Amino acid sequence: EVTSQTDSTNNPDIPDDMVVFEISSTNESYNGWVIEKDTITFSNLSEDTVCSIKGEFDGQIIIDAGDYKFELELNGVIINSTSKNPITIESGDEVTITAKKGSENFIFDSRAKVTSDDDGYEYVIWSKCDLELAGKGELTIESANNKGIRSKKDIKIKNLTLSITCDDNALKGDDGVEITSGTIKLVSKNGDGIKTENTDISKKGKQHGIVAILGGSVDITAGSDGIDAAFDVEISDDAIVAVNKYPSCET
Repeated sequence: EVTSQTDSTNNPDIPDDMVVFEISSTNESYNGWVIEKDTITFSNLSEDTVCSIKGEFDGQIIIDAGDYKFELELNGVIINSTSKNPITIESGDEVTITAKKGSENFIFDSRAKVTSDDDGYEYVIWSKCDLELAGKGELTIESANNKGIRSKKDIKIKNLTLSITCDDNALKGDDGVEITSGTIKLVSKNGDGIKTENTDISKKGKQHGIVAILGGSVDITAGSDGIDAAFDVEISDDAIVAVNKYPSCET
């Protein structure tokens, strides 16, 4: 196990009383992450890799996995961001964010409102590749002024206890969103709960734009649409889905 710590000894920008932040990898040959002040970058992979993080960190995590699969395991994490979106995924064959069983994990985005110009950085988690959210732990995301999670490709969720509270769209997979299990709570004050964008057919014949809820419990409160699918919505009998309108502040 390879471990790195960001504490006041090697990073003077982090307060003395801050919880130590640790990174470890199940791949003993991989230590390609770089810590520069308020940014941690995972890159330079030579094979599929799993990295685990725990503790508290103020700043941004960038994942640039290239042609490999990469899993970021959250094992009791608090990520705070005031100037950048907390997690950006630049590349990867597929990237998975996992909440370890029994762990509670929090991502707080306290930035001012970011102007939406279709670059994705107005989201707390922004991915340019397929994104899977999994694990039997808990992940809580809060953004007072911005959006929740977006992938330019597909988003898949299983097992996870996921809570997103944000100002605009909570969960957007441009090509599709699939939930197979877990407990999902989405609150979007002014946007959609779950959203897809594309309606084309892939080279492999897959229809894009589908929101598929095949299992689990999904509770949506939205200021706009609860589910806005570009092509279709599929809800299995095994799923429990509730959609509510976000209460207006107007009197």
